[in-house]
Amino acid sequence: MDVRDDNSECMRVIRAHAAGILRCDETPEPVKFVLSRVDHSVILPIEPALLDAESFLLCLPDDSFDLRVRMLLRPRELEDSYDIDRDRHLAYHGETTGMTWVRGVIDHAHTAGGIVVDGDRLMLESSLRACEPRLCKLLNSDRDRLRDVTELLGGVRVEEPLAVGVDAHGFDVRARHGIVRVEFPSECPDEDTATRVIRTLLDGADRDG
Repeated sequence: MDVRDDNSECMRVIRAHAAGILRCDETPEPVKFVLSRVDHSVILPIEPALLDAESFLLCLPDDSFDLRVRMLLRPRELEDSYDIDRDRHLAYHGETTGMTWVRGVIDHAHTAGGIVVDGDRLMLESSLRACEPRLCKLLNSDRDRLRDVTELLGGVRVEEPLAVGVDAHGFDVRARHGIVRVEFPSECPDEDTATRVIRTLLDGADRDG
């Protein structure tokens, strides 16, 4: 596997999560987050007191034997230019109050499979950033088909599915109790490819129904 494949595989694993355990020094804190489409930094609200910690290690999905990836973060106060990502967090996870918003710059990531990637190789603009609203609209154009695709590929039946995010590796569906990740059969690096794959998935769900 070459460097580009390592980067893509690591990002695929990271994108598969929207919640994890943030170890602030030795204090484990459950967190919900989104990835900025501007540069893949980690956008999340945390307790203000935790900002005094010296190290921030995000473990996905948690810090148990199920650990798939851990990322060392350098947190900074969320800048105004990232307000759109705060709105994204609201769409994914609902309202948050009494917390401090931070943007975690990725220092490096380490997967359970032994892949280690420097943060500057992950901190890149999403290739689908500009077209993401159109792709979400396409997915949400038929909620029955979206429900079937989510159940088939995500393994969860969501009664009222809503696609809230799309990236090159798949899409995220908001459910009553969290986010369901649905991965594409193969990577979709541009709008034309993603549109074609989404239409094929939705059409296939209609035939299967």
